[in-house]
Amino acid sequence: MTVRATIVRETIVSIVINIVISIGFFLAVFGLATPFVVVGRMAADFLPQTFMVTLMGTLVPSLILRRKRNAAAGPIVLRCIGLAVAATLIVGGAAFWLCRIHEDATLPAFSALILRAAYGGLLAAITTPIALIALFQSSRSIS
Repeated sequence: MTVRATIVRETIVSIVINIVISIGFFLAVFGLATPFVVVGRMAADFLPQTFMVTLMGTLVPSLILRRKRNAAAGPIVLRCIGLAVAATLIVGGAAFWLCRIHEDATLPAFSALILRAAYGGLLAAITTPIALIALFQSSRSIS
């Protein structure tokens, strides 16, 4: 399998897993019992969601690929934590800010759920390939 095909496959898996996890956390925190979710209540939750989706969406596939390819890659854990922090500050911060400026607005609970699931999937679609490309580049430079 080519490097590109591997990155695409692992990214798709990461997207699906992070959508499911995002839905689970939304249901645990907000539920669907109330018909509307106040946007301001979702603001702070974007920060840990961004960090965890990015960390797990980069660390797990990187470790799996390293093991499958018997690659001696660089500091994978530190790279993934750094990417998670950067994504949290930039993307999570932007989501937090957007929620705060619309804090009194409401969304139907199901729409808020779809928004959070899409956010988790999009975040994985962006960050997983970044980490995997870095893994392949570092393993190439080491070998």
